[in-house]
Amino acid sequence: MFWGIILSILMIPELKNKAKEWLLWSQYYTKIDMVYFGAGGFWSTLPYIISTVLSMGLIIAFANLLPKEIYGTYKYILSVAGILSFLTLTGMNTALTRAVAQGQKGLLRWSIKKQLKFNSIYFFACFIVAGYYWFHSNNVLAIGLTIMGITFPINTALTSYGAYLAGKKNFKRASHYSIISSIFSTLTLLSSLFLTDKINLLVAAYSTGVLLPSLFFYFKTAQEDNDNTASELQKNEVLKYSAHLTIVPIVSVVSQYIDKMILFQSIGAIELAIYSLAQAIPERLKGLAKSGSAILLPRLAERSLEDIRPSFYQRLFLSALPGAVIFIIYWFIAPYIFSYLLPGYLDSIKYSRVLMIGPIFSIPFNYIGAVFRSQKMLRAIYLSSFIARTPTIFLYFILGLTWGLWGMVIANVSGLALTVIWTVVIWEIEYRKLSRKCRLS
Repeated sequence: MFWGIILSILMIPELKNKAKEWLLWSQYYTKIDMVYFGAGGFWSTLPYIISTVLSMGLIIAFANLLPKEIYGTYKYILSVAGILSFLTLTGMNTALTRAVAQGQKGLLRWSIKKQLKFNSIYFFACFIVAGYYWFHSNNVLAIGLTIMGITFPINTALTSYGAYLAGKKNFKRASHYSIISSIFSTLTLLSSLFLTDKINLLVAAYSTGVLLPSLFFYFKTAQEDNDNTASELQKNEVLKYSAHLTIVPIVSVVSQYIDKMILFQSIGAIELAIYSLAQAIPERLKGLAKSGSAILLPRLAERSLEDIRPSFYQRLFLSALPGAVIFIIYWFIAPYIFSYLLPGYLDSIKYSRVLMIGPIFSIPFNYIGAVFRSQKMLRAIYLSSFIARTPTIFLYFILGLTWGLWGMVIANVSGLALTVIWTVVIWEIEYRKLSRKCRLS
């Protein structure tokens, strides 16, 4: 989280002590254990911070070394691959972490086999889409999607080593593995950028750079999980829970990539490149907030709904403040960032400024989501995942096809605002139902 960033930067003992004093002082106003969130956020946010720095370096390289049309086509291939990710067993990681934390053993290799079997659906779906483009003589998209169809489902399964380490509470080691993986994949793709501008070679470099570290760290971690004592009943429970968790984020995954697909198909690769560069910094900040929200779960799980209720709206408001501050600062510094680092994409400035409104809403949304998950409010989780996010997809189609780039930007920001509003409504409805049920019992 935000406070984890502070401690990850302030490594000098004297500065760490000063930071701790400041966090203790801030607790009076936030009513939150700020020291816990600062210390706990270190290992969870450090990999994301480093990944963000590396990805921004890649974005600068892409923007300065590739023509806009090539970069836009590259982003489109990754977007198609991303939107099909709901066809992989993504919920296995959370289910595996929970099972390992409960002391179940011998599940890592088993989970990989189950994921690879299920993820074959992704391969066939990618192959069908690639065949469509091949039939229409678009060999670049066909080959790119074939490469992603082979590597993506394998990598998605193998990254479960991180979920296993999380279940073991070995966050430090998981952090180290994640950082090394990010560095390797960045260097692989960066090296390729200096050697070629062929889209499919770049897609192959991206896939290889991501897959090889996952293979290495999976086999290294799997050696520790040789005691196969988990019963068939326990395995079935993990599989059932992972299937449940896989269904929940489907709409969220679609809304994450559908805007880029609409832009590419309706306007073109150049406009997609401009939009992608405008999104770069705002999206990384939203991702940082999401990566840090896991720290909230243990503390919220220790409290009841009645304990959370009195400070719910106060914390909702406080969680929006960092986003508002960042938006104001970014409004003034964005022109300088693009002028010095991304001079070929000055058209992205006006869009990027507006897109930075997003973190104001995404941070509160992550807080509400953490409350739902910590209290096992399954109906609320489903409603917030499906109903609350659906308007965003409709807005992308309506506004994006009508107003082009500006339509996409407005749909992005207004969709997030509507999502938060709907999620708050869901909170009120579910809280009152649960409270009434408790009183009657």
